[in-house]
Amino acid sequence: MPSQTRTFRIPLPLSQKSVNLSLREPTLTADNLGLKTWASSYLLSKRLPLLGLPTFPPTAKALELGAGTGLVGLAASAIFKIPILLTDLPDIVPNLQYNANTNSAPGATVSVSVMDWRDGVDEIVPEGEKYDLVLAADPLYSPEHPGLLVGMVGKWLKKGTHGRAVVEMPLRDGYSSERSDFRGRMERVGLEIKSEGVETGVDDWGAGGEVKCWWSVWGWNGDRGVGPAKALSDDVGLD
Repeated sequence: MPSQTRTFRIPLPLSQKSVNLSLREPTLTADNLGLKTWASSYLLSKRLPLLGLPTFPPTAKALELGAGTGLVGLAASAIFKIPILLTDLPDIVPNLQYNANTNSAPGATVSVSVMDWRDGVDEIVPEGEKYDLVLAADPLYSPEHPGLLVGMVGKWLKKGTHGRAVVEMPLRDGYSSERSDFRGRMERVGLEIKSEGVETGVDDWGAGGEVKCWWSVWGWNGDRGVGPAKALSDDVGLD
């Protein structure tokens, strides 16, 4: 399958250093949008160290839903130094595994697995198997996706003050009902926004061009929340 490799520079917290992640991206097809890295993924990867997330306990672990090329999850592994599981559909996982193999930092624990959001929605997961951090970027492409995504967040996000779900999605025309549905469903399962904002990036796939993206940090109702997140520049492209 024809492909190209692109390198993304991700800043690390509390230093002037950064990490470069080189991701293989096979030729885009209509059914496999996860084989490309979209603006919201790059924006979220750069924003992660600025979100003011709670200090994770030593046993913390993270999960990325719909990981695509793996940029967000690999960035989270480098930034937070906690084990992470990258998940997507069967057609996406081979390329995702390749990127995980070629970008895992020394000492980092990065795993890859198939996860179909339609499977096991009602399965009861023991609290010890859940994740302190759940990530998703550009996850809504159909009217059924808000319900499926929120089902996965509710299933896998650990309860308590440290549990956070971080989601970023483009403000695409025609998807306002999906975004509204997502927000309402998150609130109905007991989650609330701790911080949120809008930033601008550039997609160079499909129609391409500038795209505004909404990021949000969610925690369970009643915890103490987080401090205000720092702002990024409003113009970040996919270099």
